[in-house]
Amino acid sequence: MILVRVTPASKSVTMLSIPRDLWVPLSTGHSAKIDLAYQEGGAKAAIDTVSNNFKIRIDEYAWIGLKGLVQLIDRLGGVDVVTTNPVLDDFYPADLAGGDPYGYQRVAVLSGPQHLDGLQALEYVRSRHNIIRAHFGLSERHTQVLVALRARPAGLALDNLPVLHTP
Repeated sequence: MILVRVTPASKSVTMLSIPRDLWVPLSTGHSAKIDLAYQEGGAKAAIDTVSNNFKIRIDEYAWIGLKGLVQLIDRLGGVDVVTTNPVLDDFYPADLAGGDPYGYQRVAVLSGPQHLDGLQALEYVRSRHNIIRAHFGLSERHTQVLVALRARPAGLALDNLPVLHTP
């Protein structure tokens, strides 16, 4: 989950990545990892859980999902990032590669300037093995790709998002 605040008056955007393993009271009535809220009660439960725990109002949300992120980045012609640490993962889920949905594949993204298509960008932001700084490193990669998308000439406009809803 990434919480985004857009302030049109100052033309600013603030992003907060919420670690999926954050243990919180869920709106569904018990405490668990925050990512379970969506699984148990869909978007409404996830929004209510974030709103209750962070004391904020959520006006709109976008559900993009894994395939949606790939499609969005491909639609914008890819994304340019400068990776500071390599991503080497021998246990990346092969669920989108068309093979065994329970299998693994090797993912490698080297350090330095990279132009990533949608699938490569997903691998970069989703890989969870052998990462420097654990969840903080993962969160930094998410933010890095979102900022790079915003810098694309086509931009990351709301009308480019696959699904946009009002709660």
